[in-house]
Amino acid sequence: MNTLLYLMFATMPFSPNQDALQTYYGKATWYGEVLQGNYTASGEIFDCNKFTAAHKFLPMGTIAKVTNLRNNKSLVVKINDRLPVTSSPFIDLSKASARELGFLKMGRTDIKLEVLETPQSRKARLAMFLPGDRKKQKKG
Repeated sequence: MNTLLYLMFATMPFSPNQDALQTYYGKATWYGEVLQGNYTASGEIFDCNKFTAAHKFLPMGTIAKVTNLRNNKSLVVKINDRLPVTSSPFIDLSKASARELGFLKMGRTDIKLEVLETPQSRKARLAMFLPGDRKKQKKG
């Protein structure tokens, strides 16, 4: 039963409507075909058609909701690449993300970024459902 619960929650997606762990405001830009197929800082192959992003300091694998403050459109992205700490945009989104947020032609927009899940918070969430030491459970 515990294993079934773990598998259920391990595959349960986060909700874009859940409370943010952290909230940031800044400028977003986008990058696309020129880097298509190259490796990202996380080791994944960049695909400009996926909802991914490069960020200065958020951990790789972080899931964040990005909202375009000019039109209130939002989407969920995965951080899988790095921006230089000195770069001027706060986040660099994939072409697909920019299109979905409605700033592809403008190239830049003001955004709100809400961290929904980090690799650490995911581990903590899943740990609640891991089966304990069965020997200890049987003794008690």
